[in-house]
Amino acid sequence: MNIRAVSRHFGAADLVFGPLSLVLGSLFQVAGDDDSVPASLAKIAAHTSGERVVIVCDLLAVFMLPAVLYLMRLAGPRAPRLTLAGGTVAFAAWLAGLVSLGASDLLYDHAAQLPDRASAVTLVHAITSDAAFVVPETLFIIGHLLGMLLLGIALWRSRAVPRWAATLVGLAPLVQLLVHDQVGAVDACANGLFLIGMAACAVTLLRTPPEPAQTLAAETPADTAGHHRAVDPGNRLTERLAQLSSPQTRHRVTGKGVTVTGNRREGALRSLPR
Repeated sequence: MNIRAVSRHFGAADLVFGPLSLVLGSLFQVAGDDDSVPASLAKIAAHTSGERVVIVCDLLAVFMLPAVLYLMRLAGPRAPRLTLAGGTVAFAAWLAGLVSLGASDLLYDHAAQLPDRASAVTLVHAITSDAAFVVPETLFIIGHLLGMLLLGIALWRSRAVPRWAATLVGLAPLVQLLVHDQVGAVDACANGLFLIGMAACAVTLLRTPPEPAQTLAAETPADTAGHHRAVDPGNRLTERLAQLSSPQTRHRVTGKGVTVTGNRREGALRSLPR
């Protein structure tokens, strides 16, 4: 099995499935971000199947985590510092976003099914205003915008992907933020721009030539410990005798610092270790 080929195909799938889940979640989104809590609960209660689809799509957004790592793999060799900064921020932000999105989806879905709507609204307000919910949500909003922007710049500077693809990767999340209150096709189109840029990165990853396999010479335990192999004095003596047997070749015997030619071979032979 070619592990490198499997890794490239897995990375390409991540780069596509991650943003694709965002597009599908936008298309099936029941309640908008600007809807009040009572209005959101009423819409979700009337369209429970649609909300279930949104929950599944948000769960599939977990593919964004390895997708960020493969973006770093593409841009890293030529823009290492920018890639490391952007990738770290983006990965942490998407991780926080998955926590907040998953909690929000389940909260609204179950609260919409409560018979007492007033208690449900109070419960939603209490949880969504808690620091344990607000902090990850804030980190996601700010972090994924900054992180993806830095990764887009790194892809642009490294020329690892077409520059139009790097532009979409870096700026599409900003566009989505501007139209996040538009439920349906508009929001899906903004995420679609992100999907197009990421798909271009996936194609580039698949076309990346495989790295040459590195073969390591067999080492003895002494070599591993940093020691030199012992040299057989008999073999060294035999090689030196073969060199000295040619009368047309000059040799330098480093042990005594004597230059040997022609008739002076005997003196050189005496200097060899016995």
